[in-house]
Amino acid sequence: MSRTGYSLRWRIVALVSVLVLLLGLVIGALALVGSWHEIEEVYDAQLIHAAKVLRQLTAHELAEHENGAVDLIPDTPDLGYKYEQNIAFRIWRDGEPVTRSTNAIAFGDLHAPPGLSDQSINGDKWRFFVYVDTNSAITVETAEKYAIRYELVGYLLLGLLIPASAFVPAVLLAVWFGTSRGLRPLANLSGNVDRRDINDLSSIEAEHVPREIDSLVRALNRLFKRLDEALVRERDFTDNAAHELRTPLAAIKTQAQALRARIGDAPQCRESLANLAASIDRATNLVDKLLAFSRLQKEALRREPVSLAPLLAIIVEEARSNAAARGQSLILDAETDVVVEGDIDALAMMVRNLVDNAIKYTPDAGTIRVTLRSDGTGRSIEVRDNGPGISDENKERVLERFYRVAGADNPGSGLGLAIARWIAECHRATLSLSDAKPSGLACTIRFQGT
Repeated sequence: MSRTGYSLRWRIVALVSVLVLLLGLVIGALALVGSWHEIEEVYDAQLIHAAKVLRQLTAHELAEHENGAVDLIPDTPDLGYKYEQNIAFRIWRDGEPVTRSTNAIAFGDLHAPPGLSDQSINGDKWRFFVYVDTNSAITVETAEKYAIRYELVGYLLLGLLIPASAFVPAVLLAVWFGTSRGLRPLANLSGNVDRRDINDLSSIEAEHVPREIDSLVRALNRLFKRLDEALVRERDFTDNAAHELRTPLAAIKTQAQALRARIGDAPQCRESLANLAASIDRATNLVDKLLAFSRLQKEALRREPVSLAPLLAIIVEEARSNAAARGQSLILDAETDVVVEGDIDALAMMVRNLVDNAIKYTPDAGTIRVTLRSDGTGRSIEVRDNGPGISDENKERVLERFYRVAGADNPGSGLGLAIARWIAECHRATLSLSDAKPSGLACTIRFQGT
């Protein structure tokens, strides 16, 4: 069951983004509360100040008019201002109206209590201040629509939101850039491990590694060391075991040949001796492949340009006699000037194993075709036969060491394809198996690059 990992970069950016947005909302709310409080105080102070000024002017005017009335000058529309309709005043003396502004007519019989208060008139909310002067019996009422205050708060918030609309994306971009820079050592570490050869288990340099991933690097280095020690022990065991087996196998084969010479052509023994010789040859072939594989793993693979066409020509020519013995046709179709970086001995062993495997499983008088191509998708070597092929469920398993398809009559060690895949991986290439048409198996080695 596959598991898709999450992105650490996206998680950090998302977390910081949420925090920035929440912080912005909190700051905006605090700014709104603070602004509204200050606006209330400033506009209330203006109402109070206006009431006091009107009281002074009214007391002076009333002192000059014996009848206690003040004539209003008619409104001049040309001198009006858009906010004027949101401000009004009324003045009384001894409970009788003295004067008022034109837009105070809508107040009707409304009498606000002394001091500051909120009143609703025709669906509009007003702020009132009533100043009662008991000495002169003058009452001054100043009023202002809340629409003025709401509009000012709106402008203040707009002044905050416009910079914030540019500030928040800038912060998120800075967080993304900073996170990418901060995670670059992880990407470098991943690239370092990914670019390594299959046999490169050397320690990772930890001199310029951040403290946050230093423990990871040290853990990887300890793992590489344990893996290297385990692989060395495995290769040494394989090498020693193969060496130890060669001597008794050679002795057994010698004794079998001597026994066959003594017995001659006795029918009752001929088949048994033939089976014994075949088993000894199979065991010897397995030991030889184990030794070659062990030496190949121990030695550092060279990296040099290898022209594949001449190499394939040599391998096909070497195998032609074995194919001809079974009446098989071995065909080479190779493009020239196809070059890869690698170890020529290892590449030769890889192709030789594929060709030998094809000869072994192709029926008599069959056809084996070795093809070398270079195109836009890369460079590839294909060994195709018209044998029985391999079922889909076994195509991956036959690439494992010592695995042989059940019921296969041909003798084999189960190492040829495994060694070929290992060499391909060492050269950053892939080995794939597919069905050949109308029958058979196609083994394809595809190198990276063009």
